[in-house]
Amino acid sequence: MRVILERALQKRIFAHLESTYPNEGGGFLLGTQTADTLVITETIPVENVFEAEEQYHRYAMTPLDWARLEDQADERGLTLVGYYHSHPDSPAIPSVYDRDHALPHFSYLITQVQNQQAVEMHAWRLRDDRTAFDADILDVRGENKTMAQPLVTTQWVADNKNSVRLIEVDVDTTQYEQGHIPGAVAFNWQTQLQNQTTRDIASPEEFAALLSQASVTPDTHVVLYGDNNNWFAAYAFWLFQYYGHTNISLLDGGRKKWIAEGRETTTDVPTYPATSYTVTTINHHLRADRDYIKQRLEKQGFGLVDVRSNDEYTGKIIAPPGMSETAQRPGHIPGAANIPWAQAVAEDGSFKSKEELTKLYGAKGISADVPDVVAYCRIGERSSHTWFALKYILGFENVRNYDGSWTEWGNLIGAPIRKGEQP
Repeated sequence: MRVILERALQKRIFAHLESTYPNEGGGFLLGTQTADTLVITETIPVENVFEAEEQYHRYAMTPLDWARLEDQADERGLTLVGYYHSHPDSPAIPSVYDRDHALPHFSYLITQVQNQQAVEMHAWRLRDDRTAFDADILDVRGENKTMAQPLVTTQWVADNKNSVRLIEVDVDTTQYEQGHIPGAVAFNWQTQLQNQTTRDIASPEEFAALLSQASVTPDTHVVLYGDNNNWFAAYAFWLFQYYGHTNISLLDGGRKKWIAEGRETTTDVPTYPATSYTVTTINHHLRADRDYIKQRLEKQGFGLVDVRSNDEYTGKIIAPPGMSETAQRPGHIPGAANIPWAQAVAEDGSFKSKEELTKLYGAKGISADVPDVVAYCRIGERSSHTWFALKYILGFENVRNYDGSWTEWGNLIGAPIRKGEQP
């Protein structure tokens, strides 16, 4: 079932659920429904009458309350089609309580609220036999910034390079100086995409300053590419999406494919007028941290993908040769499937077909049916490449990048690890 929800209505739901935190908040959904599509057009908030210490009692509904709601829906020419509620400090996945009290024909919009902020929303539908929930397709529409085609070809870039802002992000930061696509500027992943003090991603202010220097505005179509089959270009793509710049594309095959095809390069460094870019959105649902992993470790409905080499995964080595940033312990996070990032790439550096990728990840139990998926590697760049493949080629709705990755997890005191081939 496709559940269509206007973004303005989603914002209204988020505001209600944030106001009820740390209690659970909720309300009914009104709309119209066909065989395969549900359109939500209105909501009716329900007051939570319980005190904070009784928050897990949720709501008391009487037959009279239900009749009143149906009358309100009838007056508007609509139908009660579902229910929305929050999971304070818990994932947006149905609980046993939800299953026991849900109706099979209803759509349930569950929102995770963390520290009084709505983090993510997912749509669910209880099976007729009440054994489990299935994920509906949540289609949030309207009021979005422009979303470009996520993956573009070398020919597309050749035809459109003068109407986009090209940015090269290389593992080897000297590659740009040796020749780059005309008009491209370079970002240094070591010094510009990471905060040098906190060992964290660039702050919103740092990211905004970087984009301002590159003459990027919120409406600028940015195209990213880089060496090593787009390792850090994919990492930059993830960071752009995290900070709400969705008008962005990744050059399929990156620097390798562009040069192999004999396309034009230059050593000239362009100059552009600075802008005043401001970050206004942070898409927290694209990022996982160590606590997010710990809460879901080896639980049903959680898929964890270790994209490192098999030697790193099994614990034979801690990091690839020559890498300075490493961990104290070798191995992998328990429950993680090992699907090295390079297996998703064709010989020319481009992504393999959707059919090939579906087979690759599905063979290890990672499919679009898994409601919560996280990818990790050593420092978050290889996993960004896999995150891109899962989200934008295979269409996974809820996939995150754990950028702390093994450098963080392998150094955590008390964090469980596993060695060998067993997930």
